Amino acid sequence: SLADRIPEDLTVALESNIPGELAEMTAGLLQTGRRARSLSVAAFLGGAALLLTGVAIAARPRQALLRAGMSITGLAGLMLLVVELGGGVVQRVMPDAQLGAALAGVWDSFTGGLWPRSLAVGGIGILRLAGATASIGEADLWSWVQRVFQSALLPTHRWVRALRGVVLIAAGLVGVLEPEASIRLLMMGVCGLLAFTGFQELFRSIFPEIVVSTGLDEDAPPIAERRGPWRLIWTAAGVAGLAALGVLLLSDPETLTAARQPVVACNGHPELCDRTLGEVVFAGTHNAMGAAAVPGWMFPNHEKAIPEQLEDGIRCLLIDVYSGIPVGSHVKTDIDAKVDLREKYEPMLGEVGVDAAIRIRDRLIGESEKDRGLFLCHGLCEIGAAPFVPTLREIREFLVLNPNEVLILIIENAVPVSDLAAAFEESGLVDFAYRGPSRPPWPTLREMVETDERVLVAVERHGEGEAVPWIHPAFEVLQETPYHFTDVDEFSCEPHRGGTEGSLLQMNHWITFPPSGRPSDAVRANSYDVLMERARRCQKERGMLPNVIAVDFYETGDLLRVVRELNLSPTP
Repeated sequence: SLADRIPEDLTVALESNIPGELAEMTAGLLQTGRRARSLSVAAFLGGAALLLTGVAIAARPRQALLRAGMSITGLAGLMLLVVELGGGVVQRVMPDAQLGAALAGVWDSFTGGLWPRSLAVGGIGILRLAGATASIGEADLWSWVQRVFQSALLPTHRWVRALRGVVLIAAGLVGVLEPEASIRLLMMGVCGLLAFTGFQELFRSIFPEIVVSTGLDEDAPPIAERRGPWRLIWTAAGVAGLAALGVLLLSDPETLTAARQPVVACNGHPELCDRTLGEVVFAGTHNAMGAAAVPGWMFPNHEKAIPEQLEDGIRCLLIDVYSGIPVGSHVKTDIDAKVDLREKYEPMLGEVGVDAAIRIRDRLIGESEKDRGLFLCHGLCEIGAAPFVPTLREIREFLVLNPNEVLILIIENAVPVSDLAAAFEESGLVDFAYRGPSRPPWPTLREMVETDERVLVAVERHGEGEAVPWIHPAFEVLQETPYHFTDVDEFSCEPHRGGTEGSLLQMNHWITFPPSGRPSDAVRANSYDVLMERARRCQKERGMLPNVIAVDFYETGDLLRVVRELNLSPTP
């Protein structure tokens, strides 16, 4: 009854709290499975071509056909066992009965598609078996069957007898524990035997001349079979199938989209899929890396770290990247020794923040060039730092687990663009980078999802000679509002960096209180009335939708509600 209430267009995403390397492996496995899914048809056709070719060129084609039919039929039986018995096994091994029942239902949902495929594969195997055995005299066939059963049921070797005992015990337990599934499997076996006999009789009635009185003994002389045109036709078909398989396997798996699931919702809403990037509002976090959940971060702008922000619905991350030197449990900002820290960073971090950074910096020792790396810091890494590449991997994992989500990354970079590009390459996030032009006409979210170019990367410092096709100059892409406000009443929509040239509008919406914002200020700034009023005012004054609304302490107030309403009714 619960399943009946679930909408057909519901967006499904996987959520995982698995930390570290296991999460990365899981995400990679899911992505590999998604890509490999489109090769299933090619693998099926390729397997059929190989079987045809093998039979066509075999010295004993009938025996080759027989072995192929036995292998295929056995595979179909194994698939049916997995489908019919797997859910019951999962349910019984779980200590909690309700959880076991739920997991059994999940098993049935995920493996249900194997059931008709098992029957199809089994039918192919039975057809091959019937064709291979149709030419055997009736008495010889049953004598061969008798020898097979004698070998299986009356073995002479003790290890074979032991294996037979284990199989019989397992079959008995299955019959007791899963009687319904056992009856279904037994009936499938009986029906398969009936189909086999029917196909065999059909072949014998159509081609009576193929029946000969000979067995399948390997030592028997080869059967005199005609080497006419049919063998050439079989061989040609096999070669053509292999050629087609090679083309498919050598193609980029991403271009084989026939097996991809339809895109029914983008960024959580079906209505957004056919809108361009410039017609969608993204919930953003200012200094997204600065979170109380990050160890050692002294002046956070948010409670939760970036992975949790993404899970909660944040779709634009404003982050700062610096070069740093790890020293023990801290990171030392990699800056020119001649730089006056107070003069450079006090306007950004305030007197308190700079004082704290200088105290920590004076206690740190470590100047090794080889230890330098990229870190997410707000000005000075001494008061808070997170490694850049692992964070990019976490963003990549989110995208793999949520294939219909589109993100924007806005990076204030104190490092060259080439270093950022190398970090994206190392993390694998580069696979999802948007590579189109950074101006209208923007693609729709559906197009970004279907091409898997789901991350728009923009940097604030984009020097000449640093061109990377998928890293875009932020203030050619974006125009923004001012970002320095000391009170809610000061919020304005005036042009700031980017002037009025960019095609996307970034609304900076936080109270500046160095070294970081305060949750108490976010209570009023992020309230529904204040946020919605300013968003509509900026839309009217600037003549464009605020595509990014960036705040501090996003959990406080109504950011996600405002973004949702703007997306579902973007005009006043």
